[in-house]
Amino acid sequence: MLLAWSATPHIYRSMRFFCQDPKNVLDISAIASTIQPLQQFAQSKQVSLYLVGGSVRDLLLARPTTDLDFALAENAITIAQDFARTIDATCIQLETDPPTARIISSRSTPPQIYDLAQFRGQDLEADLRLRDLTINAMAYDLDRHNLIDPCGGQQDLAAKILRFPARQVVVDDPLRMLRLFRFAAQLEFQIDPASLSLVSQLSDTLSLSATERIRDEFLKMMTVNQSVPILEIMQDIGLLQQILKSDFEVAKKKISFFEQQPVPDQLDQYLQQAEGLSVEDYLTHEVVTGLNRSTLIKLSLLSPAEDWKRLLLGRKADQLLSNWKLGFQQFPSLDQDPTPLLRTLRCEWIGVITQYFATVQAQAKREASTSITDFEQIALSIGVCYYEKVLPILKRGSLLTGKALIQIFRISEGPQIGRILTYLDHLQFAGLIRTQDEACQAVSKYLSQQSLIQNGNR
Repeated sequence: MLLAWSATPHIYRSMRFFCQDPKNVLDISAIASTIQPLQQFAQSKQVSLYLVGGSVRDLLLARPTTDLDFALAENAITIAQDFARTIDATCIQLETDPPTARIISSRSTPPQIYDLAQFRGQDLEADLRLRDLTINAMAYDLDRHNLIDPCGGQQDLAAKILRFPARQVVVDDPLRMLRLFRFAAQLEFQIDPASLSLVSQLSDTLSLSATERIRDEFLKMMTVNQSVPILEIMQDIGLLQQILKSDFEVAKKKISFFEQQPVPDQLDQYLQQAEGLSVEDYLTHEVVTGLNRSTLIKLSLLSPAEDWKRLLLGRKADQLLSNWKLGFQQFPSLDQDPTPLLRTLRCEWIGVITQYFATVQAQAKREASTSITDFEQIALSIGVCYYEKVLPILKRGSLLTGKALIQIFRISEGPQIGRILTYLDHLQFAGLIRTQDEACQAVSKYLSQQSLIQNGNR
């Protein structure tokens, strides 16, 4: 759904500020109580404080804004440190050029964050003209209640258009090319043709940006529900190739199917009945902060492993992607027991199902076939096996521990303990033992067989 914006002022419940030009009206009632302490502190120091960037944009779009960005002419670090002390908050210096500090106040939940940055240019207007997009190049004078918009950001918001203020802002920071597409995906705005042309000309400079910054912007873009249209544009102008190498024509079909329907209907219904599990809950669960399974699955569908490893996702995300890849390679046929797969993947089998389902649908479409019945049956059988066989065993845990083996059978610590536990684990998942007594009998038999083998070798 496109976000609606109107240049006509709304009737505000509590606060409304007017200047001579009606375009300079901005409702800050949603954040008034939050910014008041900082504003009063700045006034006591005779410092002019401006609300800037994304904070202004989101207020104009009536979107919630939590992290507040401010700009001031000088002494940004000192002002931030002094204010943090007055409210017993934490102050962290983020940058030196321009001097930028973050204040984190734990008085609220979640913590309130204020970012204070010194002007990039000689004055506020010069600072705004150096920002990434026109819709982020606006400021609000908190003392004069005046909206400052030198680059036509309000007009672009109304038209739902994204554009760079100037070529130089991309030359100075090539990552802004990715931010252009990230905002297009998140806001569902169109990109100005001149800005698209500029990206096409400068796309190979993206590699000058740090890998971590590229990763963060790209993953934010991939969190949207329909990422394929934006990816297509990035591919067409040569930007996507600077991040990942893939067979995009095949990958985009898989991602499109995944975004439309991640699992077959029968499996979805079974999951809800089995444990009240929503596939949506599984997909939106964060693997690490800011990175959920849905985004990781789309990344896996989009690119080979050697590419996503270069994005420095972190050990936990890399491990999950590797496990999904292994599960995909070992995916069972209709007549195979899925237990070995489920023992390894546990609940992450759902991620493998989503990727396999997207792949099967893309293949069926490519081959002009609509028959995916076998896969749907396999998916359902995997779900049934997990909830009715594997999960109860996982919840029950091992029937015997290494400590119990030492106490009951007088076995010395060493590799033999591990071999016996692996043997018992295999029997348990095969359904051959279900109780501790049966496990003890199995160990006795195992030890007897090992003794016979050793005697026979003498």
